[in-house]
Amino acid sequence: MTKMQSHAANVGYRRYKGFSLIELMIAVVLGAIIIGGIASIFLGVAKSAKLNEAVAHLQNNARVALDAMARDVRAAGFIGCATGDDATLNINAANAPTTNFSDTAITGYRVGSNTWLPSLPFGYTPPTTVGRPVEGTHAFSVQYAEFPGLPMVSSMSSVLDNVSLEAVDDIDLATRELVVISDCSTADLFAPGFVSVNRSIVTVGTSSPMSKLYTLDTEFPDSTRVMSFVSSIYYIGDTQRTNSDGDRVSSLFVQHYPYETSNPPIELSEGVDQMILEFGVKISNDTVLFVEANEYDVPDSDIVTLRVGLLLSSVERFEDADASRVYSLAGQSVGPDSPSAGNAFTYVSNDRFRMPFNATFNVRNNSN
Repeated sequence: MTKMQSHAANVGYRRYKGFSLIELMIAVVLGAIIIGGIASIFLGVAKSAKLNEAVAHLQNNARVALDAMARDVRAAGFIGCATGDDATLNINAANAPTTNFSDTAITGYRVGSNTWLPSLPFGYTPPTTVGRPVEGTHAFSVQYAEFPGLPMVSSMSSVLDNVSLEAVDDIDLATRELVVISDCSTADLFAPGFVSVNRSIVTVGTSSPMSKLYTLDTEFPDSTRVMSFVSSIYYIGDTQRTNSDGDRVSSLFVQHYPYETSNPPIELSEGVDQMILEFGVKISNDTVLFVEANEYDVPDSDIVTLRVGLLLSSVERFEDADASRVYSLAGQSVGPDSPSAGNAFTYVSNDRFRMPFNATFNVRNNSN
């Protein structure tokens, strides 16, 4: 072999030999760094997506809860054309959830272990299984006549006479336990003896004497109406469900009248841990004083607003969730339930993701 051939062979050998150990180690380290970076980005994106999904879920649940409460709070105290300071709802039903409507149109409570403060809603027995009220939370009840109802078409001939009404689509009084008849001066609450429909006329039987003879108003013939009576209690209840870590899940419930086991409470929004309420009360100098819902001692007609604070949580726990945070709900501080914290209003301390929501509703049927 000549010298030139030997040189060519050596060049070929160097051209096709493998990586050195150092080069392999550098390549492995660089690959690990790149893969680790990609994995970190992927995990961050997944965590962010999970968080965004939880936020959207809580926001939707809060919207459902607040919308439902807003409709009822704004209607509280309504009894038709007779609504106002001088109007009285006469109670002509033995099973009515009120004995004095002016005191129960809107009422706040604090849920205790065995009872509620200042007292349980009239005629209400809390459930002991699904929907069992959560101690240390607020609750409220509202009562009103549901507009529009059905207009009267002919005057009564006696206080025990049946009431003849104009039939209107989508308004069914036959399934209602209690109804209100109202003109522009008086209103009566009663249990229908019967409800029958004959073409365009709905006849409602009166099961007890009315307080007056209701007649058609020649100037405003549609002012005398029969409307469904609504009595609803909003509260935080135990769903009897748990998450994968064994944490109990609570929700916002509403109990509609009648308060019977055959008519159980409805779960409105999942994951509601706490509800705090404050009533805005108009005092003598035309200023509004906010007081805790269960501590006021004024006529319902003086309540002009209801301030609601809800604390919602994800069903499952979240990594890095702050289980020691203090939230502001309806002007009150709400913190973890650890004994050392000493918070008046609390939530169960665990690593579930939480968000506070606050809203203020006007009580429209206050004439002040």
